[in-house]
Amino acid sequence: MQHWQHIEGPGTIDALVVDAHAAGHPDVNERLIRTWVSVGLLDHPRPRPAHRGSGKAEYSAGQRRLLLILLEHRREQPKPTALAQLPLWLWLYGDEPVPTRQALKALLTWLGRGRRSQEVTRDVALGPLARFAHLPATAPARSRLVRLVTRLGQSTADFTAREHAELTAAVRAVMAPLTTVTVNWQTRTVSSTTAAPTTAEGVVAHAETVLLAVQHLLRGGADERLLEQTRATFRASMTTDHDRHRHGAGEQPVSITWLADHIGEPGRRERTDGAGELLLLEIGRAVRAAGPAGGAGSTGRRPGRT
Repeated sequence: MQHWQHIEGPGTIDALVVDAHAAGHPDVNERLIRTWVSVGLLDHPRPRPAHRGSGKAEYSAGQRRLLLILLEHRREQPKPTALAQLPLWLWLYGDEPVPTRQALKALLTWLGRGRRSQEVTRDVALGPLARFAHLPATAPARSRLVRLVTRLGQSTADFTAREHAELTAAVRAVMAPLTTVTVNWQTRTVSSTTAAPTTAEGVVAHAETVLLAVQHLLRGGADERLLEQTRATFRASMTTDHDRHRHGAGEQPVSITWLADHIGEPGRRERTDGAGELLLLEIGRAVRAAGPAGGAGSTGRRPGRT
């Protein structure tokens, strides 16, 4: 029996430390748990009910189990930025015990700031191009595209028609002379379609959607309402069991216990690690759909300076 199967009911921070030590993680202490709460890996404990007496607040049984799963993941991915995708994935597909307030913190932790957010922006925005083993692009053309995407992702100003044209030219320079290449998107959790042609225009649209989301998050524009809206839209798009399996979920409702029982399945890590990318795309689409007030113009960008 796994360690998380022994957990029943809520517990104080002392109980979480005991849980971790029993599971083979002797370095876990109250400081680590509080740090993980602050970055969204765990949720805040709840005040103890009156009938249970006063004293330390308690973490739910689900959060206690989540701690043990996170600690197992930490063996391979020690950084909180990487671990943050696990509660995000649970929030996307399940309900309790990951509330939206925790998911928002986890999303911002995964995105990060400075160099971290630059790397995330580059990798997600240019993800479609990574599917090509060989692109007939020169090193300067590749570097120019990376620099441009990085700059646009970190900008606090609105997108302009000039920047759209610049991004389109940079993508075409990397893809040329390729015009249309069919990519199997089923291997990527960030796509909402099963197969799609990848053109320069398609790559630009994908990149701009990601850039809109990153700018919105870095500006502090994300809140629990926006996240719940994007989750509802995403879940509505999963109309078949095939969609659920393709994105990493099963037919059964997703829970901490379900994830713990399936964590060792082939490809499970890759699917859970795609939660942040999925959310970026959904947030970008929501910002675009909101129109001028939320960030969309006729080209999918905020109307701004020219």
